Amino acid sequence: MRSPFAYMPRPGPLQAASPGAAVAYLGALAAVAFLYSSPVVLVAIGAAVTTAGLLAGARGAVRAALRMGFTLARSTSPPRRSPKARSSDSARSW
Repeated sequence: MRSPFAYMPRPGPLQAASPGAAVAYLGALAAVAFLYSSPVVLVAIGAAVTTAGLLAGARGAVRAALRMGFTLARSTSPPRRSPKARSSDSARSW
């Protein structure tokens, strides 16, 4: 079985761009993702990176990366608290 992240050369205008241009574009998106913590900004950057990957023809790699990212996000999210626990916490803060 071949890894979805393995390089597969494809003809097209996106692949004809210089590596420096690709590094500058994706590097700028990565820098913004590290500098801002706003969910709106992070969703916009995620959409831009996903669109770039799909337009480059890397559908399998994008799908695998999104699956891994969602799995990691679910496994590291804090546990949900019941509404009853939340209401008692707000009463204690007064």
